[in-house]
Amino acid sequence: EAADGYLDAKEMMQIVSDSSPDIKYIYVYRIEADGTHVILDLDTEDVAANKPGDVIPYDTTIEKHADLLLRGEDMPMDITENQYGWILTVYTPVRDSAGKTLCYVGVDMSMDNLRSQEIGFLAKIISLFIGVLVLIRTYAVWLTERHIITPVNQITDAANRFSYDTPQAREKSLKMLDEFEIRTGDELETLYNAFRRTSSDTV
Repeated sequence: EAADGYLDAKEMMQIVSDSSPDIKYIYVYRIEADGTHVILDLDTEDVAANKPGDVIPYDTTIEKHADLLLRGEDMPMDITENQYGWILTVYTPVRDSAGKTLCYVGVDMSMDNLRSQEIGFLAKIISLFIGVLVLIRTYAVWLTERHIITPVNQITDAANRFSYDTPQAREKSLKMLDEFEIRTGDELETLYNAFRRTSSDTV
């Protein structure tokens, strides 16, 4: 702890630790064959810091990547579920000017928030999917109303109201038929045109 810059490094790490509620632990270890040598560790609410110089047994993450760490190589991110929760662990090597790895800075991040964000994201996707389905259904209903129900109702209404009593009534009924202008481009339009032609021929 008396080494030049040690307390500054510790203060800087504390600032980083306080910057995010997702960061659970920050520490600096040297990985040796006989165990994990503590260089710097921070106190947390639930776990007291290890003292500099302490040698602690490998934890699950270090044990899994011991070969890489002992050679001083980069370690891939590791995700574990243990007594501390669902944790993402990242080890970054600290190297000297010659490229030799002196120690590792380790950060353990809680992934509980990620899980809740994942659930929130899934809920948004489902809501969006339901919204799109409702929109498609609404459009389909509107399309059905416009191209099927309304034309059929118009033709039926015209057939019921068609009057043959006087020449004026017949002309008025034919004019009413012409004003519908059903343009569905399918069998309904064919039926409408056939009905108009038949009615016109009959008159």
